[in-house]
Amino acid sequence: MVVTDESGVGVKATQEKWDKTIDFLKETLRLIDLGQPIDRKILESFRGLLVYVKGFHLTIDGWRPERDEEGWRLPGRRRGDVIIDTGTPPDRFQPVPRFRSDVIALLTLFAASFPPIRYVRSHKICSAYYSFVDESGGGFRSTMLTNSGLQYTHGI
Repeated sequence: MVVTDESGVGVKATQEKWDKTIDFLKETLRLIDLGQPIDRKILESFRGLLVYVKGFHLTIDGWRPERDEEGWRLPGRRRGDVIIDTGTPPDRFQPVPRFRSDVIALLTLFAASFPPIRYVRSHKICSAYYSFVDESGGGFRSTMLTNSGLQYTHGI
């Protein structure tokens, strides 16, 4: 959802999607705390909403070959290596050890009652310019031209 106000142009989730995500996370935490394997279809539907969440992915794909106990691929494989299909995934998964802490961290990020605005275009415009300084000595130096004038920084 696009939002404009005196601070600029921003984006945010709809209230419906925000609330649905919180409900999914709470339900996932409840399922984890049962200490039993979790139904694959439930996890996959939640992952569809939270595609960027590693704990979901590692738990769902942890059954695949060449994975450690956390669900990560074991080192040594290169991109492009052929992986032999090992069949159908199980119907239920035991959560990987980090999954609970991932869900709690996400619940912390989603603790606000309303989705926050992430500004993508500010009402204030700034420009950065590349300039030159003498680098013949030790230390560091930089210059920057801003609306308030030329700024110079140096140090050892």
